[in-house]
Amino acid sequence: MIKRIKEEFILLIDERQDTFDELSIDNIFLKFTNMTFSIKSDDFGLTNVTLMEECHKNIGINYNDTIENIVNSIKHQQSITKSDDKMWSCREKIFKPAEYLDFHVYSSAKYHPKYNKIYISSDTLAEPSFSIKFPSALNYGFLGFTIAQAILDAFDTKTINHNYDNFDSEEGKKSVVSEESMNHMIAISTCFTQEWFKQRETINHRDVDNILSADRKIADNAGLKIAYKAYRNFVRSFGEEYIVVSGFEQYTENQLFFIGFGRHFCEYTSEDSYVPHNGKPGDILSEIRTNSILKNYHEFSNTFYCSYKNKLMHTKTCEVW
Repeated sequence: MIKRIKEEFILLIDERQDTFDELSIDNIFLKFTNMTFSIKSDDFGLTNVTLMEECHKNIGINYNDTIENIVNSIKHQQSITKSDDKMWSCREKIFKPAEYLDFHVYSSAKYHPKYNKIYISSDTLAEPSFSIKFPSALNYGFLGFTIAQAILDAFDTKTINHNYDNFDSEEGKKSVVSEESMNHMIAISTCFTQEWFKQRETINHRDVDNILSADRKIADNAGLKIAYKAYRNFVRSFGEEYIVVSGFEQYTENQLFFIGFGRHFCEYTSEDSYVPHNGKPGDILSEIRTNSILKNYHEFSNTFYCSYKNKLMHTKTCEVW
């Protein structure tokens, strides 16, 4: 699956000659071909007991002090920002557990710019995202999209210029794409921002960061397109599987792909109680997010024979990738 998804993204890079100049295309290709995948988080020392003991020893809290002083010390440690702290790795594990859990536990697949690596949670390789019992359409729709989306996170307007090579040195500050290509990419991405403005009224007038929302949509929309093309590539190689899914007998395998994709965002959140995930801007209701992605992709409308009156009928395509 990953091999087919990578092949589709390489084809997509070649198709973006009108967005990026030749040198930028070469750099993007180099960054992508050096990207690795892992289901482990050993790079972060999560299971290193010795490291954790050293963290607690050197963190600067006297546990024999008064409760008041200990509490104040903890509050001080929590207030220290990453840019101010040489011991950030220790402090993050101890005092920023929510952020750490968000990356290593709650995220099904996550791109880390420092290592140019995608970490895939082992839980993602189980139901409902993947099963050897599922038809490939469902697996590509859920897990395939998850992986493709994580790849695209490395190539949105915020992250594309993160130079993984010598990340912490002056070399790491060199851009992957040229200034002209970057400006062109940002200009194209405004299509997503304009679309987002039309949807804002549906989430209780909560403000969001427009660039974050646009980047989220870049990864969402390109991720779906790549995953679907990879699935169709699979079908061309191995043919239709004709695996019957109980309760979904009336759907074609192409339709099952999009049903699998829809399960990726499955949740229940009432609009009255809606709060962006982790209090961060840019997170939108799953229903709005899912419908927005599907409406932007003509293959969905074609597969489900959407009428021109249907709100999910494809009318306009926003795309950077």
